[in-house]
Amino acid sequence: MTIPLPSVPVVDSTWLVKHLGDEQLIVIDAVMDNIVGIEPRIYSSLSVIPNAIAVNVEQQLCDRHSPQLHAMPTTEQFNALIQHYQISRDAVVVIYDQQGIYSAPRVWLTFKYMGFDNVFVLDGGLPTWLDNELPVVDKYRTSDAFSALPVSAQSSTFGRNIFCASKRSELLIDKQRILTGLQQSDVSLIDVRSHQRFYAQIPEPRAGVRRGHIPGSINIPFTDVLEHGRFKDRDSLLELFDAHIDQQSSAIIYSCGSGITACIVMLASILVGYHNVCLYDGSWAEWGSDHALPINS
Repeated sequence: MTIPLPSVPVVDSTWLVKHLGDEQLIVIDAVMDNIVGIEPRIYSSLSVIPNAIAVNVEQQLCDRHSPQLHAMPTTEQFNALIQHYQISRDAVVVIYDQQGIYSAPRVWLTFKYMGFDNVFVLDGGLPTWLDNELPVVDKYRTSDAFSALPVSAQSSTFGRNIFCASKRSELLIDKQRILTGLQQSDVSLIDVRSHQRFYAQIPEPRAGVRRGHIPGSINIPFTDVLEHGRFKDRDSLLELFDAHIDQQSSAIIYSCGSGITACIVMLASILVGYHNVCLYDGSWAEWGSDHALPINS
C-alpha cells in the first residue's frame, strides 16, 4: 500500500503514528550534539520513535573534509548513507529531532538538495511525541557506526530501486553569490541568528569569528517561527514573513551561524507559500571569519 503524501513538507504526530507500520516509511532521528541558540533538552534515558534510524548530523551529514563548518555532505557520502539503509526511490522519509524543531529541517534540506522528494519533518519532534504519550522504544533500528560505511558508493553498486543523489544546485549558494546578491534590490537575505548576535551585542560562540551581520540582511531569529518546539500557526508565520520579505523576491537567501538553524526559517517560509528560497551554507561562520568580506554591526 502506498502512503498518501502530505501536501506540505511537515507532518504531525497523528499522521506519523498512523503510518508507523508501513514498509515504505523511513523514520530518522536527526541527532545533533552541539546545540546553539536555545537551551538544549537533556533526556535521562534514550527514547526512540519505533523503527527510527539515528543519523548524527555533524558526523554523518556534514562534509568533514571541508574547511567550512557544517558543510553539506558530498554526494558520495550521502549515497553511502542511503545505500547502508537501503532507502528506495519511492520511500517516504520523516525526520525528527530531540529538541522539537532544530536539526530536522537541515536534514530535510539535505535530502531535498540531493534530489530526494518524499521527505518530511515531524512537527514538534520527540518532545511533542512524548507529550502525546505515543509509543517509544529504547534503541534505534540499527547501531552500525557510520564510520563502517564505504568511503564512496558509486551508483553502479546500488540496488535497482535504491535512491542515488542528483544535486539541486539552486538550493545552495556560496559567498560569491551573496556578494552579487548584495547589489540586487530584489534579493532578500535573511539572518536567523539572535538579535544579540545580529547586532554584535554579544561575542560569537566560535573563536575567530567577527561580530555583526552581512550588509543588507534582515534579522528573523529562528526562535520567532517556533512556539513550544513546534512551528507557529500559519497566520502567525504569514504575518511575520510578510512584514520582512517580499514574496516576489527573485531569491530569498537564508543564513545563520553555520547553516543549521537557517533551515528552520527556510522551511517555515515554504509552509506559508514563499518560493525561490536557498541556503547560504557557509553562513556567518564563513563570512565572519573572512576579513575581506564586508560586515555591519
